[in-house]
Amino acid sequence: MPTTRRAEPRPPKSPQYSSRALRPAGERDALAEGEVIRHVLYSGDMLAGCSLVQAEAEEVRFESVRFTGARIEQTVFSDAVFSTCDFASVRAHDASLVRAEVTGSRATGSSWSKSHFTDVTFDHLRGDLSMWRHSKFRSVLFTGCNLMEADFQFAELRDVFFRSCQLDTAQFGNVTASRVRFDNCTMADLGGPGALRGSRVTGPGALDIALALARDAGISIAL
Repeated sequence: MPTTRRAEPRPPKSPQYSSRALRPAGERDALAEGEVIRHVLYSGDMLAGCSLVQAEAEEVRFESVRFTGARIEQTVFSDAVFSTCDFASVRAHDASLVRAEVTGSRATGSSWSKSHFTDVTFDHLRGDLSMWRHSKFRSVLFTGCNLMEADFQFAELRDVFFRSCQLDTAQFGNVTASRVRFDNCTMADLGGPGALRGSRVTGPGALDIALALARDAGISIAL
């Protein structure tokens, strides 16, 4: 009997840059409300605790930038790279990342409600206790990330790949999942596993999610 090959998530596109060189950020690049910033290299603490509202940043790079405690609303980052940045305790609502890479960064306790992530790679993100409720993910890769106790409830996951991530006690209740894959992840005590129907799970997470499904069905399993 022929087998049906399960569709794999579409990988995210990389940020695209023009040939124009990035200039170091100055005082006029503080991403004030309604501003559009292009071709800028940010570094340091100039965005810590700030309010980014209805701003746009295109073809930008953030190196070791502290966004700690910042408020981000209706702001779009496109063709952007975030390297070793600190998003701890950020409060973001209706924010967007499009063709973006986030590497070696921290987002512990951050909140990204009703936000949009399209063609985004999160590489070794420390995102424990982060909240992503009601957000939309399209072609997103999480690789080597700490997402323990992260909250994805009511999110829309389409073409999303979790690879070698820690997802223990993460919450996925009421998500909408299409072409979602978990490979070599830990998923102990996962919340809302039934909402991930149709997803592909390989590695240690396969047993973890099976136990979580049994738990929700009221089945006691002794190993």
